[in-house]
Amino acid sequence: MKNLILLLAMSFSVSAMAVDYTCSGTEPFWGMSIKGDKLSYDYYGEVEVNKTEKILSQKFMAARADDFGVVAKARKATATIVLNDQCSDGMSDQTYSHSAVLDIKALPMVLEGCCNVTPATK
Repeated sequence: MKNLILLLAMSFSVSAMAVDYTCSGTEPFWGMSIKGDKLSYDYYGEVEVNKTEKILSQKFMAARADDFGVVAKARKATATIVLNDQCSDGMSDQTYSHSAVLDIKALPMVLEGCCNVTPATK
């Protein structure tokens, strides 16, 4: 049974990393996207940050059987997306499928927000 759960977790992680994500947060306002091997993020606060970096490593996390996520690490930031964790930005009626945490090394705090899968473009 443990092997089956591990196999499911590994196959889920591959599919989770094969899609792109668009994320944002409010108060403070920030945005982030994971597209292929790029992590783009911006922050609008006392220090403005706007960067696109190559993702150095990307892996899945599995804290519980129902709690999977993606961690993407770049040189100056780390993004964590918790999948299937319904999220609200608190300012609109829009609901999101996933929650996110963005840790930008230049900032004194970690940013929290919401994500959806970015629709594929043709």
